[in-house]
Amino acid sequence: MADAPASRTVLLLATVALFALFGTSWWLSYLPLGRWSIPIALGIAVAKGVIILTAFMRLHRQPVANRVVVAVAVALVVILVGLVAVDAVRR
Repeated sequence: MADAPASRTVLLLATVALFALFGTSWWLSYLPLGRWSIPIALGIAVAKGVIILTAFMRLHRQPVANRVVVAVAVALVVILVGLVAVDAVRR
């Protein structure tokens, strides 16, 4: 059974939010944030991903198997980012 498509308002708000986050990311790239640049960039990336997953992919309406696949993919990315961070600190 097909779900009704997302409303135009939701899609428009999601698009505006993505452009706002893009602008914020671009603006912050010119600021001397020091050691906070990576955590802020990752936070913005996570926010963009959540918007895409909820508004465009409508993950909350997908079957459980699809949500499990996304959860495993996110867990693997978190593990890889953690390993890269540990490697960078240990060098």
